[in-house]
Amino acid sequence: MKEKVQAPELRFDGFTDDWEERKLGDLATSFEYGLNASAKSFDGAHKYIRITDIDDSSRKFNSQSLTSPDIDLSSADKYKLKNGDILFARTGASVGKKLYIR
Repeated sequence: MKEKVQAPELRFDGFTDDWEERKLGDLATSFEYGLNASAKSFDGAHKYIRITDIDDSSRKFNSQSLTSPDIDLSSADKYKLKNGDILFARTGASVGKKLYIR
């Protein structure tokens, strides 16, 4: 059951509806660890998103210095991002830092 909560003052562009409190587990189909690989120069095809690539202010992917993962990607399909995916840091100094894929 969705619980309605009072709309906070913080609003997102184009969002005017009431806020609803949700549990992440009710919205997600799975929770997965990300790819663990070193970065190499961008190969022109495979963008590698590291936590340091998420801008601290805008929370958007910084595509100024693209890299690629330094591994064989033939069996890495489960790491390819799709619209609606949510990335967030689970450990370290940047825990909680997030990026929503649109």
